[in-house]
Amino acid sequence: MRIPLIMALVVGLFAILIDAFIYYDIKRLWPKKKWPDVVYGISSVLCWALILVVVLLPYRSSGQNIVGIMWCLFTFITIYAAKCVYAIWALFGMVPKIWKLSDWRLCRWVGLLSGILVLCTLWWGAMVTRHKIEVVKVTFTSGRLPEAFEGFRIAQISDLHVGTWGEDTRFISRLVDSVNAYHPDIILFTGDIVNRETSELAPFLSTLSRLKAPYGVYSVLGNHDYGDYVDWKHSSEREINNSLLAAWERQIGWKVLDNNVPQILFAVKC
Repeated sequence: MRIPLIMALVVGLFAILIDAFIYYDIKRLWPKKKWPDVVYGISSVLCWALILVVVLLPYRSSGQNIVGIMWCLFTFITIYAAKCVYAIWALFGMVPKIWKLSDWRLCRWVGLLSGILVLCTLWWGAMVTRHKIEVVKVTFTSGRLPEAFEGFRIAQISDLHVGTWGEDTRFISRLVDSVNAYHPDIILFTGDIVNRETSELAPFLSTLSRLKAPYGVYSVLGNHDYGDYVDWKHSSEREINNSLLAAWERQIGWKVLDNNVPQILFAVKC
């Protein structure tokens, strides 16, 4: 049994327990009304339909677009994160029952508002802030570096996962412009340019070819770039996928490091 399956079962069981608790809480709060628990029951069934889509669709098949699956999984996770927050506050509100006192009903309202805040924050991140480009500047000093490296600028970018954007190149184009605007001396891409397979990169080749630096653009392959998240029919298909990725990166002017040390590292400004 694979660890991801075990994790999925644990998370699924946890989600079921949360649903059972909230359903019980609703029944206890409104014992004479049917519509609250009916509405909650229907909404929970719809949520579980999302996870069934994730489980049943062939997400590891070559050529399979998994963007829809990713959104279904994200929706499920965000909803149950919000439910979990509410459940924690509701449980805390039941503490007085140990001494046979009335519940702290205020805790449920705090839990409800906190859950809504968590849900909105996660979706704000997914819909808005993922389009923002954050530049982190780091100044590195070392007595082992030659004086010629004074003011040498290195731009490091990583984990573009271009397949997430489908064929929409606008964000990646803005990212390229942002990197170039800092006029780095050298650009280092440190892996995971795709989600699962090389074909995702095709729409972005022209855009990424605009990355320029005097000492070049260097790259390495990340775990996602090696095609390990696809069930290939033959091992040769995986090898072709990996070779094509390296070839495409070289085609756009990048220098792919494959267990070798580039001479440029010894020659820069020396």
